[in-house]
Amino acid sequence: MNPARHVSRFRLLKNLGIAAIALCAAPAWSACTPPVVDGHPVHPFRVDDGVAREVGSRLEWQRCSVGQHFDDGKCRGAADKLDWNDAQKAASAAGHGWRLPTQSELSTLVLSYCSAPATDTAVFPETPATWFWTSATDGAQGAWFVDFEAAGGNGATLRTSTAAVRLVRQGE
Repeated sequence: MNPARHVSRFRLLKNLGIAAIALCAAPAWSACTPPVVDGHPVHPFRVDDGVAREVGSRLEWQRCSVGQHFDDGKCRGAADKLDWNDAQKAASAAGHGWRLPTQSELSTLVLSYCSAPATDTAVFPETPATWFWTSATDGAQGAWFVDFEAAGGNGATLRTSTAAVRLVRQGE
């Protein structure tokens, strides 16, 4: 697969989707929290300071993007935009089992009824509405991302491109 051609098709579809969504949903874009069904959130997490534990999968997520720090219920600072190799280095430097998520893991954080960012902002505050790297590669020079701007599209791009990073690890 040619990463540049795939990204071009993705951007076209993304832009068309944004135009359609903007006509009916723009006022709700500032924050998004999942609905409650039978007394339980649709996308349940247990949060403890800077870590969100996903009920069921036992995955633990950093609530803030790399470059931010968790303080008083918020993610302070700006999220770093890293190329894929630097994203891998940031995961290694974090230690304690933190790593880049797989494409399917990261996609579980996307809520299709949210946009800009397409995630639960109560659990993941100040999430930038941008691409986030996954651990998945695409050929010798590409890697996959998940888009947190518009309902979580995904695609592949060159590893020299920059994207935000959210780290995950297997919980106990």
